Amino acid sequence: MIDFDIHPESEQNRWESRFRKSHDDRVVLARFLAACLVGVAIVNVVPAAIYWYRWSSMDVVEPLPRWIYLQIFAALLHIVYAVFLVQVPDWASLRAVSFAMLAIAMTFGILSTGLIVGDGGGFIPQFLGLESGLVRRAGLWCVAMLCVATLASYLGGRESARWQRAESLLFGMRAAEQNRGGE
Repeated sequence: MIDFDIHPESEQNRWESRFRKSHDDRVVLARFLAACLVGVAIVNVVPAAIYWYRWSSMDVVEPLPRWIYLQIFAALLHIVYAVFLVQVPDWASLRAVSFAMLAIAMTFGILSTGLIVGDGGGFIPQFLGLESGLVRRAGLWCVAMLCVATLASYLGGRESARWQRAESLLFGMRAAEQNRGGE
């Protein structure tokens, strides 16, 4: 049998339950995006780790090229934003991570353009300390990372907007229900 007697306490609990369920679903999604960022960080550091391993087994000791440090820095940025997203799973933090991924995508775009368009002797390959045989592969790597960072930015921004809209709709519906119940 359905109980049609609506009590204010049960109505309040119903709205809290709806909000909690919606919020918990979004938190899981934010943490999934954080896990994806950690995966991207691991993938991003693989070429640097391989080069570093080969460098450590060489007889002649040369300084490590600058691109190794920059690649590790990019991976650390991904990890920092993933930790931030796990600690503060909210639509605003998701939006902040989305903007950060957009800035990282822009950086990879600039690097890929400088590596692909140049003939291997331009400013960017020299700045990064890339050997001439690695310039083409580095350009393709930057394009791949550009696509991944752009995708992460898009998905994070889209989910942030949906999360914000869902929260405002739930709060608006609850306020309307309370106003209607108070009349």
